[in-house]
Amino acid sequence: MSRLSVAKDQTAIILHNRQAEEEIGMTRDDLIREYKEHSGTWPALVGVYALIVGAMVVSGYLMVG
Repeated sequence: MSRLSVAKDQTAIILHNRQAEEEIGMTRDDLIREYKEHSGTWPALVGVYALIVGAMVVSGYLMVG
């Protein structure tokens, strides 16, 4: 593959990415920032996990006796 061909491919990819950003209206940094704002926290994850495990333990205890 020639350097000219590689350069054309890279230019096409850059232009495609810019067009996609314009259509979406968000850059990669905006998407990452949005993801971090709406992501859960470790205490919330541990709490939900504890509720699920606790419900399984209680239901198992009720079945066995």
